[in-house]
Amino acid sequence: VAPANLATGQPLTVTLKWKAGLWAHKYDIYFGTSPSPPRIASNVALGPSTSAGNYKTYKVANLRSGVTYYWKIVSKTMANVSRSGTVFSFRTS
Repeated sequence: VAPANLATGQPLTVTLKWKAGLWAHKYDIYFGTSPSPPRIASNVALGPSTSAGNYKTYKVANLRSGVTYYWKIVSKTMANVSRSGTVFSFRTS
């Protein structure tokens, strides 16, 4: 949900924010300047989203100004069954 896809004027530190399912427990975070972003964190144990407003977050700092960044989340169950999210992008101010 944040930053919104194609958002502009984003700060140089952003908090990625998404809604996970009830069965997701671990997350691989993909982030970078390529439309196929590299994985920057694996098996981040944030637990499931237990309600509509229970979002998961991951902070990314030290971004460069005027750059387009891409991100996606891959959710995993405790049995490592995974589901990939959509790639989103945003541009820093």
